[in-house]
Amino acid sequence: MLQEEGAAVRFHDPHAASIRLESGTVQKGTPLTKKVLRDADLVIIVTDHSAFDYPAIVRDARRVLDTRNATRSVRAPRGKVEKL
Repeated sequence: MLQEEGAAVRFHDPHAASIRLESGTVQKGTPLTKKVLRDADLVIIVTDHSAFDYPAIVRDARRVLDTRNATRSVRAPRGKVEKL
């Protein structure tokens, strides 16, 4: 849905190198680097994988939307992390 609205969407999952979208398009994963995090307008956490360094994600991202409460123990400036 975000892509349909014109957003540039990337994903990283340590368990999936690529995904097939509903449109049939295959999207390759993006390495999770400081640059990728810093360049993103918003980082959305949709799974709570133990492989992720959540303090580093919060530190390097501009804003984070945490849908899994994965950042519950991470200290962040007010307004940087939103939780659902």
